[in-house]
This record gives sequence, structure tokens and C-alpha cells, in this order.
Amino acid sequence: MAGVLLTFMVAALLEALRHSQLASWRAVAFVTTTGASAILMSGLPEQLLGLTNSHRWLPAKVAMGPLSGALALLYLGVWLGGIAQDRWLKPIIHWGALAQCLAAAVLAALAVQSKYSPYELLLAAAFVNAISV
Repeated sequence: MAGVLLTFMVAALLEALRHSQLASWRAVAFVTTTGASAILMSGLPEQLLGLTNSHRWLPAKVAMGPLSGALALLYLGVWLGGIAQDRWLKPIIHWGALAQCLAAAVLAALAVQSKYSPYELLLAAAFVNAISV
């Protein structure tokens, strides 16, 4: 899976460099954040680097999911285009993405403090992702 994700990242980057359009760079950002999230959550970096303390990756693990969700929500608004001008939909998209970014920052800060168990923090990140859906 990591190989496929890295291939998608490279392909998106090459496409963006080739065409240099905003949509191409959006694809790079989205594929990179979602791919990095999946790779981090798999535990691959700890295994490749031989790290015994996987808690060092915890702030990134709890933050990448909500950040990917915020990016996806913003891109959903772009994809919807004129429909996103709806009285209710536009604020939900913008405030929802901002709330996910803030949640990612709070979760990362809590993970650095080591006050909570990794299980509790990952469960909170899953809750943030579920609410965003």
C-alpha cells in the first residue's frame, strides 16, 4: 500500500510540475496528506527506522487525519462550485475545515504533553474524523 501511495504522490507531483495548474497542486496536497496519514498509521516509519518508542510519531498520527479531512472538505466545496454558494453549505464547509484544523492542533498539543494515553488520543482523532463525515 505504501508503494502505491508513494507512486500516487510522485505522479501527482509530476502532473503538477508539468501543467502547473491550481487543480494539479490541490491533488498533490491531498494525495500527500492522505498518503502520509495512511503511512504513518501503518507503523511503517517506526519499523523502517527501527524506533522502539513509537510515541514520538503520535502528534503527527493524531493530527494528519483531521488535516486530511479539512483539506477534503475544502476540495469538496471547490468541486461543488456554484452549489457551495448555498446559504448553509458554504459556512459549513469553511467553518468545518477550520474546526478540523483546530482539532488537529489541539490533538497534537495533547499528544506532546503525554498526559493522555495513545489510545485515548487516537480515539479522539477518530471521533473528529467521524464527526466531519
